[in-house]
Amino acid sequence: MVHETDYWLFRWIDEYGITSRRELHRVLKNPASVEKASTLASEAAEEVRHEVRTASILGGSGMDLARLVCGNTDCRVQLLERVLSKVWFYFDSIILADDIGDAIRAAALDEDDLQEQLARAASVCLAIRNLGAERLVGFRSKPPIDVSTMPKLERATTRLIAELRRGAEIRELDRNYDTDEILFGFRHPALPVVEKCILHVPFPDMTPDEDLSYALASVISQTHVDMLASDLRAARSYELPVVTSVELHRRIMRRLGRQLSNADVAFEMQLPILDGIPIAELLRFRESEYDHFVLFRKRLQELIATEIETTATEQDASKVARRVVRDGIEPELAKLRIRLKAASSLLRRTARFGVGLGALVAGYGAFRGLLPLATAGVAGSVTTGAAAQQKFAERVADVRLDSMYFLWRLSDHSHGSA
Repeated sequence: MVHETDYWLFRWIDEYGITSRRELHRVLKNPASVEKASTLASEAAEEVRHEVRTASILGGSGMDLARLVCGNTDCRVQLLERVLSKVWFYFDSIILADDIGDAIRAAALDEDDLQEQLARAASVCLAIRNLGAERLVGFRSKPPIDVSTMPKLERATTRLIAELRRGAEIRELDRNYDTDEILFGFRHPALPVVEKCILHVPFPDMTPDEDLSYALASVISQTHVDMLASDLRAARSYELPVVTSVELHRRIMRRLGRQLSNADVAFEMQLPILDGIPIAELLRFRESEYDHFVLFRKRLQELIATEIETTATEQDASKVARRVVRDGIEPELAKLRIRLKAASSLLRRTARFGVGLGALVAGYGAFRGLLPLATAGVAGSVTTGAAAQQKFAERVADVRLDSMYFLWRLSDHSHGSA
């Protein structure tokens, strides 16, 4: 099985020893290097269909770094960091679109476009490496799909044009009087960005606004249906749940009978306890504490499943996610803190036995922060008996097996108390 990180563009970067954007642009000036990238992408046609790990998700349009996203490289890197902040604590990986590979294999790029697209895609790959996220991000093909081969999707979108016309804000952005082309901006609450669309309007002053709104809604509707069809077909091919940031796509999927899933809720979850911690630090910690991470994820899966079952009619993943944090994670973290305080209290009570408490805590790296609490008000060195040491060791071992230990430990680590 091809590993998620065995991406042809990473191999190309390694072959030319690229470690920065400056080096990347230097390499791209060599036509042979561009040709080599095309060759690797074409050879990867079979690789992109291999299996991926089951605890993964497919990034839908709006978050796959390919569709409905800013074309600027820095903008895409910022989006990458936001996406990773949503997946690192639950999923093995997120699968993004290999849009550059699909375009190369379809011979859809001329020489200049190919160089530009390679620079953008490779810059994102360099950012992934700099964040230490290469094992968390995979790339797979998401080619265009003929919507007529998906009759259920066609039926689910029959009212889409009318829905888009309702609540839409349409503005003329630019006009070419020589070609009778007008650039419109189309804003709608269910769309993540202002959609820009060019219409050929020979007599704009004589064209009713209703006709213009219908034409714009028709074009935009078809564009989004095509993107969603590609997302859904890829999700079926790779047997992965698909998550999207586009409300319009969520509405259509609900009409297709798609129920709220653990992946939907996990993707919308926010953990305030981790606010402000750089994503690179979070990923390094997850790698070093992976066994504890697995226990935390298993408990999180249970909490989410229970909440979904309890509120079966709720389809807003963000609301369910907030309840999981409020009614599940926060109370369990509070219980863990109480147990830690009890361990600290045990140290204080055993102080009367006599030797240094430091010797007792020294072997329990993550728990050294308990030492100041335990020694408050105790003068000089004290000794603990063997029974007290054994009891403390048992409590430490018990805490380490707690499913919330990973989260508590991460918070403690980020504040420099580890």
